[in-house]
Amino acid sequence: MPQANMENQKFKESYYFAGLIRRKIQQQFLSPQEEEALNAWCQKSAANRAFYERMLDEEYLTQSVKRYLSTDTNHRWQEFQTKHLHKKRSKVSLKLIWSAAAILLLSGIGLWMTIGRMPYSVSEKVITRIDDIMPGGNLATLTIDGKGPIELDASQSGVIARGEEVVYYDGTHISGSKDDDEKNTPKHLQEVYYTLKTPIGGTYQATLSDGSRVWLNANSTLRYPASFSEKERVVEVTGEVYFEVSKKGYHPFRVRSKAQDIVVLGTEFNVNAYKDEIKTTLVDGRVQVRNLQSNLTYNLVPGEQSIVRSKETGIERINTEQYVSWKDGYFYFNKTPFKDVMEQLALWYNVEVVYRGKVPQETFSGEMGRDLTLGEALRLLNMSAIQIHLRDGRKLVVN
Repeated sequence: MPQANMENQKFKESYYFAGLIRRKIQQQFLSPQEEEALNAWCQKSAANRAFYERMLDEEYLTQSVKRYLSTDTNHRWQEFQTKHLHKKRSKVSLKLIWSAAAILLLSGIGLWMTIGRMPYSVSEKVITRIDDIMPGGNLATLTIDGKGPIELDASQSGVIARGEEVVYYDGTHISGSKDDDEKNTPKHLQEVYYTLKTPIGGTYQATLSDGSRVWLNANSTLRYPASFSEKERVVEVTGEVYFEVSKKGYHPFRVRSKAQDIVVLGTEFNVNAYKDEIKTTLVDGRVQVRNLQSNLTYNLVPGEQSIVRSKETGIERINTEQYVSWKDGYFYFNKTPFKDVMEQLALWYNVEVVYRGKVPQETFSGEMGRDLTLGEALRLLNMSAIQIHLRDGRKLVVN
């Protein structure tokens, strides 16, 4: 087998087991097949078993990540330290575990030895330039009853509706969000609408008046009233939005998008309405999806996804983690086509992807944090035979 193919196969295998180890340590569900594969991998060699056991040692993880980051720039280590190690922890954080697991498993010279250099086809010069593109963050605007928009604080993560006003999660008043001279009655509050909007490269959260929680991915909007009516709770979305719906009052909760309506009571689900097709992924509870063109209704159970395309609606059994991982701060790929991977990166890093030829047919499997720089993300993906160049600041050219 050619050396390049061997390296690519080794990368894919390491990436797969890195994801299993992270999920195992975080006590997330593994299928019987995945448990068997992980056990077999641990028994395959003493090095594998030693690596798995080391993942329980926070000090070891910290020093390993520090060694890796120091091979690039001291500045990057300082950023990592500020983001992950600024407080003493009684246990290892998910992001720290994933960063260390990915870096160690993907090293070129061993699982628990000093970090080695990986064989990337993208030049170090290009990677250095791409590293300057930082990941997205808490960016959003809030429009209140058509007034605004108000730029929300990037140091905050979400907003909450409290009667006549909306505040940040820590209780801080949002400047410009309330006219102190205006007195709103409960009935009037049902007629006051908020529109929360994230740009490309942005994410934000909201807690609605009934206690339901909502996460917005990049380039998404959520329109909702200051207070719900007694009969039903209705919101409107574009882009990608994740819901944890409160069962308070057992009033129906309705989510409207351009081609479908979703009716729920209390549940967790994700709506992806970026394209002409709309995907609804049910994590917990039950939802009812109505195709607005065909007027047909479909009931989903946990682990199912509906796909609405014009008058057609399909139902599939899926791994929900692949479609909701963005909410928890990481990318999850499962034989994901190259083009889909690049679309996710473009949305989060606010870059344009341009193809100078045919779109590569490679697929990718594994996980990586959304707090990585673009260059670090491409390193982990290890685009083997694919040449990627950065042009004009934020244009990724794929040859």
